Amino acid sequence: MDFESLDNGHDPRNGTVESNNGHAYNGPLSGNKGELREGGHRVPFVARWPGHIPAGAASGELICLIDLMATCAAITGQSLPQDAGPDTFNVLPALLGEARDRPLREFLILQAGSGDIGIRQGPWMLIPGDGGRGARKSSHLPQRNNARKDLLFNLSDNLKEKNNLAAEHPEKVKELAAILQRACEEGRTRRP
Repeated sequence: MDFESLDNGHDPRNGTVESNNGHAYNGPLSGNKGELREGGHRVPFVARWPGHIPAGAASGELICLIDLMATCAAITGQSLPQDAGPDTFNVLPALLGEARDRPLREFLILQAGSGDIGIRQGPWMLIPGDGGRGARKSSHLPQRNNARKDLLFNLSDNLKEKNNLAAEHPEKVKELAAILQRACEEGRTRRP
């Protein structure tokens, strides 16, 4: 088995999903690798640590590869310097199956290969119509001539991202856009 066949969590050899330019779609998810849609980022994360991580356990916790930095620091008893890993969170409690009242990570900022950014919070995904350029004070990205509409999806009942809920939930668009703006202005999401 080669690694490309498992990229973004999908094995194209099972014949259930078509290919796009030689890169397999991510099962029922919308989008491809490097895009802001869920299929461009969501991948399975498997961890094994006998005696610590419960066998067969699953978690719906929102985590990201960058969280391995803070998690490995926690496992080894190290503290991260304030200027290190500005967007990394310790997700060890999720791996250990610890019950929590709130998520370990409040939100996750995603970036596409185009430079566009979006935000995911719980089941909500916002892809700003301007690609997130408005959230960034100094962007090297060109402004768009034809502004797209904001895209808002609730992934708990719309995993394929077919129904844009931005018009129905303008308050959620505003809330997520404000979080994205604040994170861009602060230059970090982890509190030192």
